[in-house]
Parts: sequence; structure tokens; C-alpha cells
Amino acid sequence: MAGSGTVASSTVTCTASALELGEFLAGRRQSVLTFAGYSASGYQDPSAMLAFAAATLDARSPASTLVNIGATPLGIGAVYPMARQRGFATIGIVSSLACTERVTLSPFVDEVFYIEDSVWGGLLPDSTQLSATSTAIVDHSREFVAIGGGVIAAAELCAARAAGRAVQFIPADMNHQWARERAARRGQPPPTDFRGAAHAAWFAGAWTYAAADPSTGRAGGGSFRRHAEHAQLLRVDLRRQALRLALVVGRQAEQRFQPAARQREERDVGHQQHCHQNAQHRFKPLSARPAAR
Repeated sequence: MAGSGTVASSTVTCTASALELGEFLAGRRQSVLTFAGYSASGYQDPSAMLAFAAATLDARSPASTLVNIGATPLGIGAVYPMARQRGFATIGIVSSLACTERVTLSPFVDEVFYIEDSVWGGLLPDSTQLSATSTAIVDHSREFVAIGGGVIAAAELCAARAAGRAVQFIPADMNHQWARERAARRGQPPPTDFRGAAHAAWFAGAWTYAAADPSTGRAGGGSFRRHAEHAQLLRVDLRRQALRLALVVGRQAEQRFQPAARQREERDVGHQQHCHQNAQHRFKPLSARPAAR
């Protein structure tokens, strides 16, 4: 169910179904523009992030566009007040954990949908399944704009691309000081790469799909290439992670769009047979036609 306000209240139901979200969006009759990126880690250059977000919003109409972010004011959530100032209605699609943990919400988000989930988003732990929250975001977004981003943004970015959404990615560093302090708290070496997992998934070659064919969910002429980048910050092999993301979301998109593709193929074959029969009837050889009287 949707909630509102700056802090998740105990009176707010902390879960919403995909059906409830779909019914709300159908009533709005607007296309959903989703912004993804860093959250708690913030941006090294927030003004550059906001400048690109402003240009993105200025190219769209508030009458036909609904802006979705992650419901909180952190990181990419700074786009909320900018969207409100330009007359856009705003929503937040976020994990139910944000409600149960009483996470502070942006005061500039109009409606918040807490999707019942056991994680914050991305892929489920030790699984190739996209989480319920990220699935809801990808399913209901017409456009997906990522400005930097970590592993959750990377999963959603790849899934949106595989599903044939209009996708943009803008490279952006996370806040360097935040990253160094987190590494120190974890006893890890100071990080040297601040570009985030979404950058690796988009540019490093593990995900090189062209826009997917909506009829099949298959990417257009894509391939996987090796790359040598490793995330010192996250201590994960981004190549393996991005490859896993690419495989799972590609498979999910294929499963989703295959039935429609089969129906379209059967319809096309039937149409071709009908045209062939008509052509045979109209253009019989002279020897096969009755003699003129």
C-alpha cells in the first residue's frame, strides 16, 4: 500500500502488491521515468548529477511523465525536489524493509509503494532471481536513467535493458570519502575505483547487449567480453557479477516474451500461406487455365 510523509509511520501498511502498484499507475495514465544511482554512498560531484537529471527532466512533460526514484532523500533522491519544482508528480518504489526499519523518506515524494521483500533490491542472495522490489521497478518503468550506481542499480539497469526499456547510463563516482571510511570500518584496503558496479556492468564489457527485441526478449547482436576490473571497494569480481546479472535477466526476459513471440510467428506464417495461395490462384500458368471460348 502507498504511504506518505518524511518518516515511515507505524500506521502505514508496509507492503504493496505488484497488482496494487499496477492499478495505481494505470489510473495515472502516465509513463514512468525511473532514476537510479547511489543512495547512502552519495556522489563525489552532486552538482554534475543534478545537472544531468535537470536536463533529463526538462526534455519531458510533467503532464505525461511520472518520476520514480527510491523514496529516500539520499544520493539520487536529491532529484525529488527538482522534479517537484518542475511540476512532476513523484512516486517511490522501495523495499518493505524501508518501512519496517523506519527509513526517512523524501518530503518531495507524493506516493510510496513498499514492495514486500526480504532484501533492498537487486538479485536475491545466492540466487539468480531478481528481487520483488527491483522486478516491480523494471516492470513498471518505461524509461530507466542510471547515474552511477552500485550492485542494485547494476541489476536493475541490466534487467531494464534486457526488457527493452529506454535506458540511459551516465558514469558517476560515489563519494570518495564515504567509500574510504566504509573500507576502513571493514578492515579493507583503501579503494582506488569509485565508479560502482553499474559502471562495470555497462561499460566493462560483461554486458554489451544492444536494445532487446521486445518480441523475443533477446538482445540484438550482443556478446560477452572479458574485462580485468575488480571492485576493491566491494571486494567482488565485477566481471563475474555483471556476467551473472546479464545471464539471469536475459533469461527472465526471454521467458517473459517468448509466448508473444510464438503467437506472432504463428500469425505471420498463416498470413504468408494465405498470400501464397492467393498468388497461386491469380497467376496460374496459361496451360492451366481453361481455353477462351
